[in-house]
Amino acid sequence: MACSICGESGHNSKTCPKKVRQNNDYALWTKIEGISEPEAREISHRIEDVKSEIAPHGRGTTVKAPIKNLNKEIKKALAIEDQSDEEKQTK
Repeated sequence: MACSICGESGHNSKTCPKKVRQNNDYALWTKIEGISEPEAREISHRIEDVKSEIAPHGRGTTVKAPIKNLNKEIKKALAIEDQSDEEKQTK
């Protein structure tokens, strides 16, 4: 399987010798309102594709929900991420 950064085989994106080491202490949060469920799904897929292309090492969470449920769904997604981070720290 080829590295997602340089396209060469024999290693992956985590061990790529051509990977540029950066200060990775940034995050991005976006909220888009006034869209339909199909539009939300398409925007989400495109964001995931662009994230994979530009920052394959980055972690991401996407939440799609009706506006009235959005805060609750975001809290659930963040709780799942927090649990995942805690599990990694205990291993």
